[in-house]
Amino acid sequence: MPGIGEFFYPTPGDVVVSAVVTDPNYYFWCWQGTAAAKIQDINLPNTTVFVDGDDTLTAAFLKKTVVLPDDRGPASCRCTEFSTSQYWVLGGPAHELDAALNHVYDITGVSPGGRPPLPGTSLAEDSLPVANERWWPTDVLWGSDRSGLLLPDGLCPSVHVWVSGYMRTRVSVQMTWHPAEGIVSEIFTEGMPYEPVLENVEPAPLAPPHLVQEFTLDDGWHHSTYTWELSPGVEIVTFNIRGRIVVDTLIVDTCTVMPVWSDIIHVDDNALSDPGPNDISISDPLECGTPQRPFDSIQEGIDFATDGALVLVHDGRYTEIIDLSGKAITVAAQWLVDPNILGPSIIDSLGFGPVVRMTSGEGHNCLLSGFTILGNREPNRPTVSCNGSGALISHCAVCGNMSLGDLGATVVCMASETKFINCTLTGNRTGPGSAVFWFVDSPNVRVLNTIVWGNDGPAMAVLSGSAPRVYYGDIEGGWPGAGILDLSPHFADPGRWDDQGTRDDLTDDLWVPGDYHLRSSHGRLNTRVGAWLLDEVDSPGIDAGHPESVWLRELQAHGSRANAGLYGGTPQASKSRPQVLVNTGLLHPARDIFPASKYDNDHSEEADSMGAKGTFELWQESGARYVTVDIHVRGLLPNTPYRVYFDKNGITPLVVSTAGPSMYMGLLYTDDLGMATWAYAAAPGDWAPGVYAWSVYINKIVWDGDKLVVNSTVLISDNLEFELQE
Repeated sequence: MPGIGEFFYPTPGDVVVSAVVTDPNYYFWCWQGTAAAKIQDINLPNTTVFVDGDDTLTAAFLKKTVVLPDDRGPASCRCTEFSTSQYWVLGGPAHELDAALNHVYDITGVSPGGRPPLPGTSLAEDSLPVANERWWPTDVLWGSDRSGLLLPDGLCPSVHVWVSGYMRTRVSVQMTWHPAEGIVSEIFTEGMPYEPVLENVEPAPLAPPHLVQEFTLDDGWHHSTYTWELSPGVEIVTFNIRGRIVVDTLIVDTCTVMPVWSDIIHVDDNALSDPGPNDISISDPLECGTPQRPFDSIQEGIDFATDGALVLVHDGRYTEIIDLSGKAITVAAQWLVDPNILGPSIIDSLGFGPVVRMTSGEGHNCLLSGFTILGNREPNRPTVSCNGSGALISHCAVCGNMSLGDLGATVVCMASETKFINCTLTGNRTGPGSAVFWFVDSPNVRVLNTIVWGNDGPAMAVLSGSAPRVYYGDIEGGWPGAGILDLSPHFADPGRWDDQGTRDDLTDDLWVPGDYHLRSSHGRLNTRVGAWLLDEVDSPGIDAGHPESVWLRELQAHGSRANAGLYGGTPQASKSRPQVLVNTGLLHPARDIFPASKYDNDHSEEADSMGAKGTFELWQESGARYVTVDIHVRGLLPNTPYRVYFDKNGITPLVVSTAGPSMYMGLLYTDDLGMATWAYAAAPGDWAPGVYAWSVYINKIVWDGDKLVVNSTVLISDNLEFELQE
């Protein structure tokens, strides 16, 4: 972009944009504005944006500072891993309103402490102020040099935070403010107090915001600090600040913290006090949920628990079905809480279903974490039933379930906002026309860092309503969403169905559980022997989680990124392969690479006219025994599958005879903006040692019923040059 201002481009196309730092106290943060959605990575200062209409684009910079004058009560965990800090200076003249709202300071300190505010963090007015009354000028009546922002309609911070399926988010808000004395009262809502009011906190906190500190500064202004905690699974925190006040500075700190519960209720069906170990029908008559007298069934613990409690389920097999009963509680397996425990906590329904029921209006303060869920054989009942539920299910394995009726889905979400984070679903059998996940009027369901692989039936189906948000993870058959892989996860042991010698009769088959740790040449935990083993292959699910997911509990070596699947983000996560970037390049319109050939056709012309382009990165570990390819494309048709092919011999531009033969590698799915990310990971032994120069083809496909009628290359990459060692 040539500078700052308004620019007109006669035809759609890519425009190079650069953000240049001229003050050493600042650094580039991210791109903002309506055009930011057309940039593949808004964190890169030098990139391209596709211009095809009227858009705005702003480079946001952060100023590093350790201490600022109004920073009087920092969050207790600031500068710890996965904390963020942002500081808005709001005092200033009215014509600088937009600049002030976007002028964020980074006070996180030095890595490896806190992180800068995550992209997407913003501050906005709730609505336009009355009669443009926004600012109070430099105050002579109040005897200070401060100015600030009037809040007749309030402010609405929106803060992106680090995501965890287990750890809570703590929010701390500081503000320096003054009662709006002497200002015309008509611009404020009737009855609004002369002090800050924090309201409309989303998601709803575990307890209302608490005023932890308030005092008056020497210049007569007030400084107040509020704090609250949120349940795991949060990505964005929003709240409103209202009041008959003027705000000069606003500081928002967030961090992840280990949960602290109001009560801990123990469940152990193999306790010393249990007269019938491993039999929930025979109980200790004095059981009360203490470590010495635990309940022997999970449902007993749930029924006994009050809001805010933890039901801690010790390792073992629990032959029952459970109902969360609408409670705001955490039900967690012991291995997830105590890293010294390696064994699983298994819920085995012995043929009944649903195994887990969330149908009583559970909110997002209801959590189920760390379980292996199996045993359902009801033909038309799901294994996990969510109806009107907003609960979180994390770090769970759902496997070995068989629902063969017409309504035989494994997980059903109806009118729900359930969150599934770091789960693994495998070895499940579904009915005809059904799927592992069934979504009914549940567009706000989220499936994150999850593996759905090795099931008998499609991974997902949307029966009615909009599709939920599915992103980062490994989905067999693929699914539209950022960071979705379609590659074998390489479980340590996938588990299997034993047909008992009656191959044609599924009903008597027995499930033999597997081990869903991901294979790794740098370390995979074998919980049976308590040792870390080295595999010959590496799962593509390693380091495949959301970039803003908490990986703090994963052991070294890791790639500073959470794994996908059941053990991602936990001490049992498989270890990462150290990688280096060995090659980068571009994907070009096919008609530009091979003009006046079969690649120069209506389909490639259509893609070229939409600005179809892409980039790739090629990574290798230190021994150069395998390769990982990441491909990013944009300008394609939205919400559309494309085929990916590799030409192992590479290509020479303008020489069409060098094209092919090619090898089909999988599907790539674009999002609402015609953008997509696709990854391929080659394990040792997949390719012979030697020097390679691959090229990647992206093909548009069109089906007529079950017949593929269009399979036309629209993008071709530069050659991916690398060498594989023995």
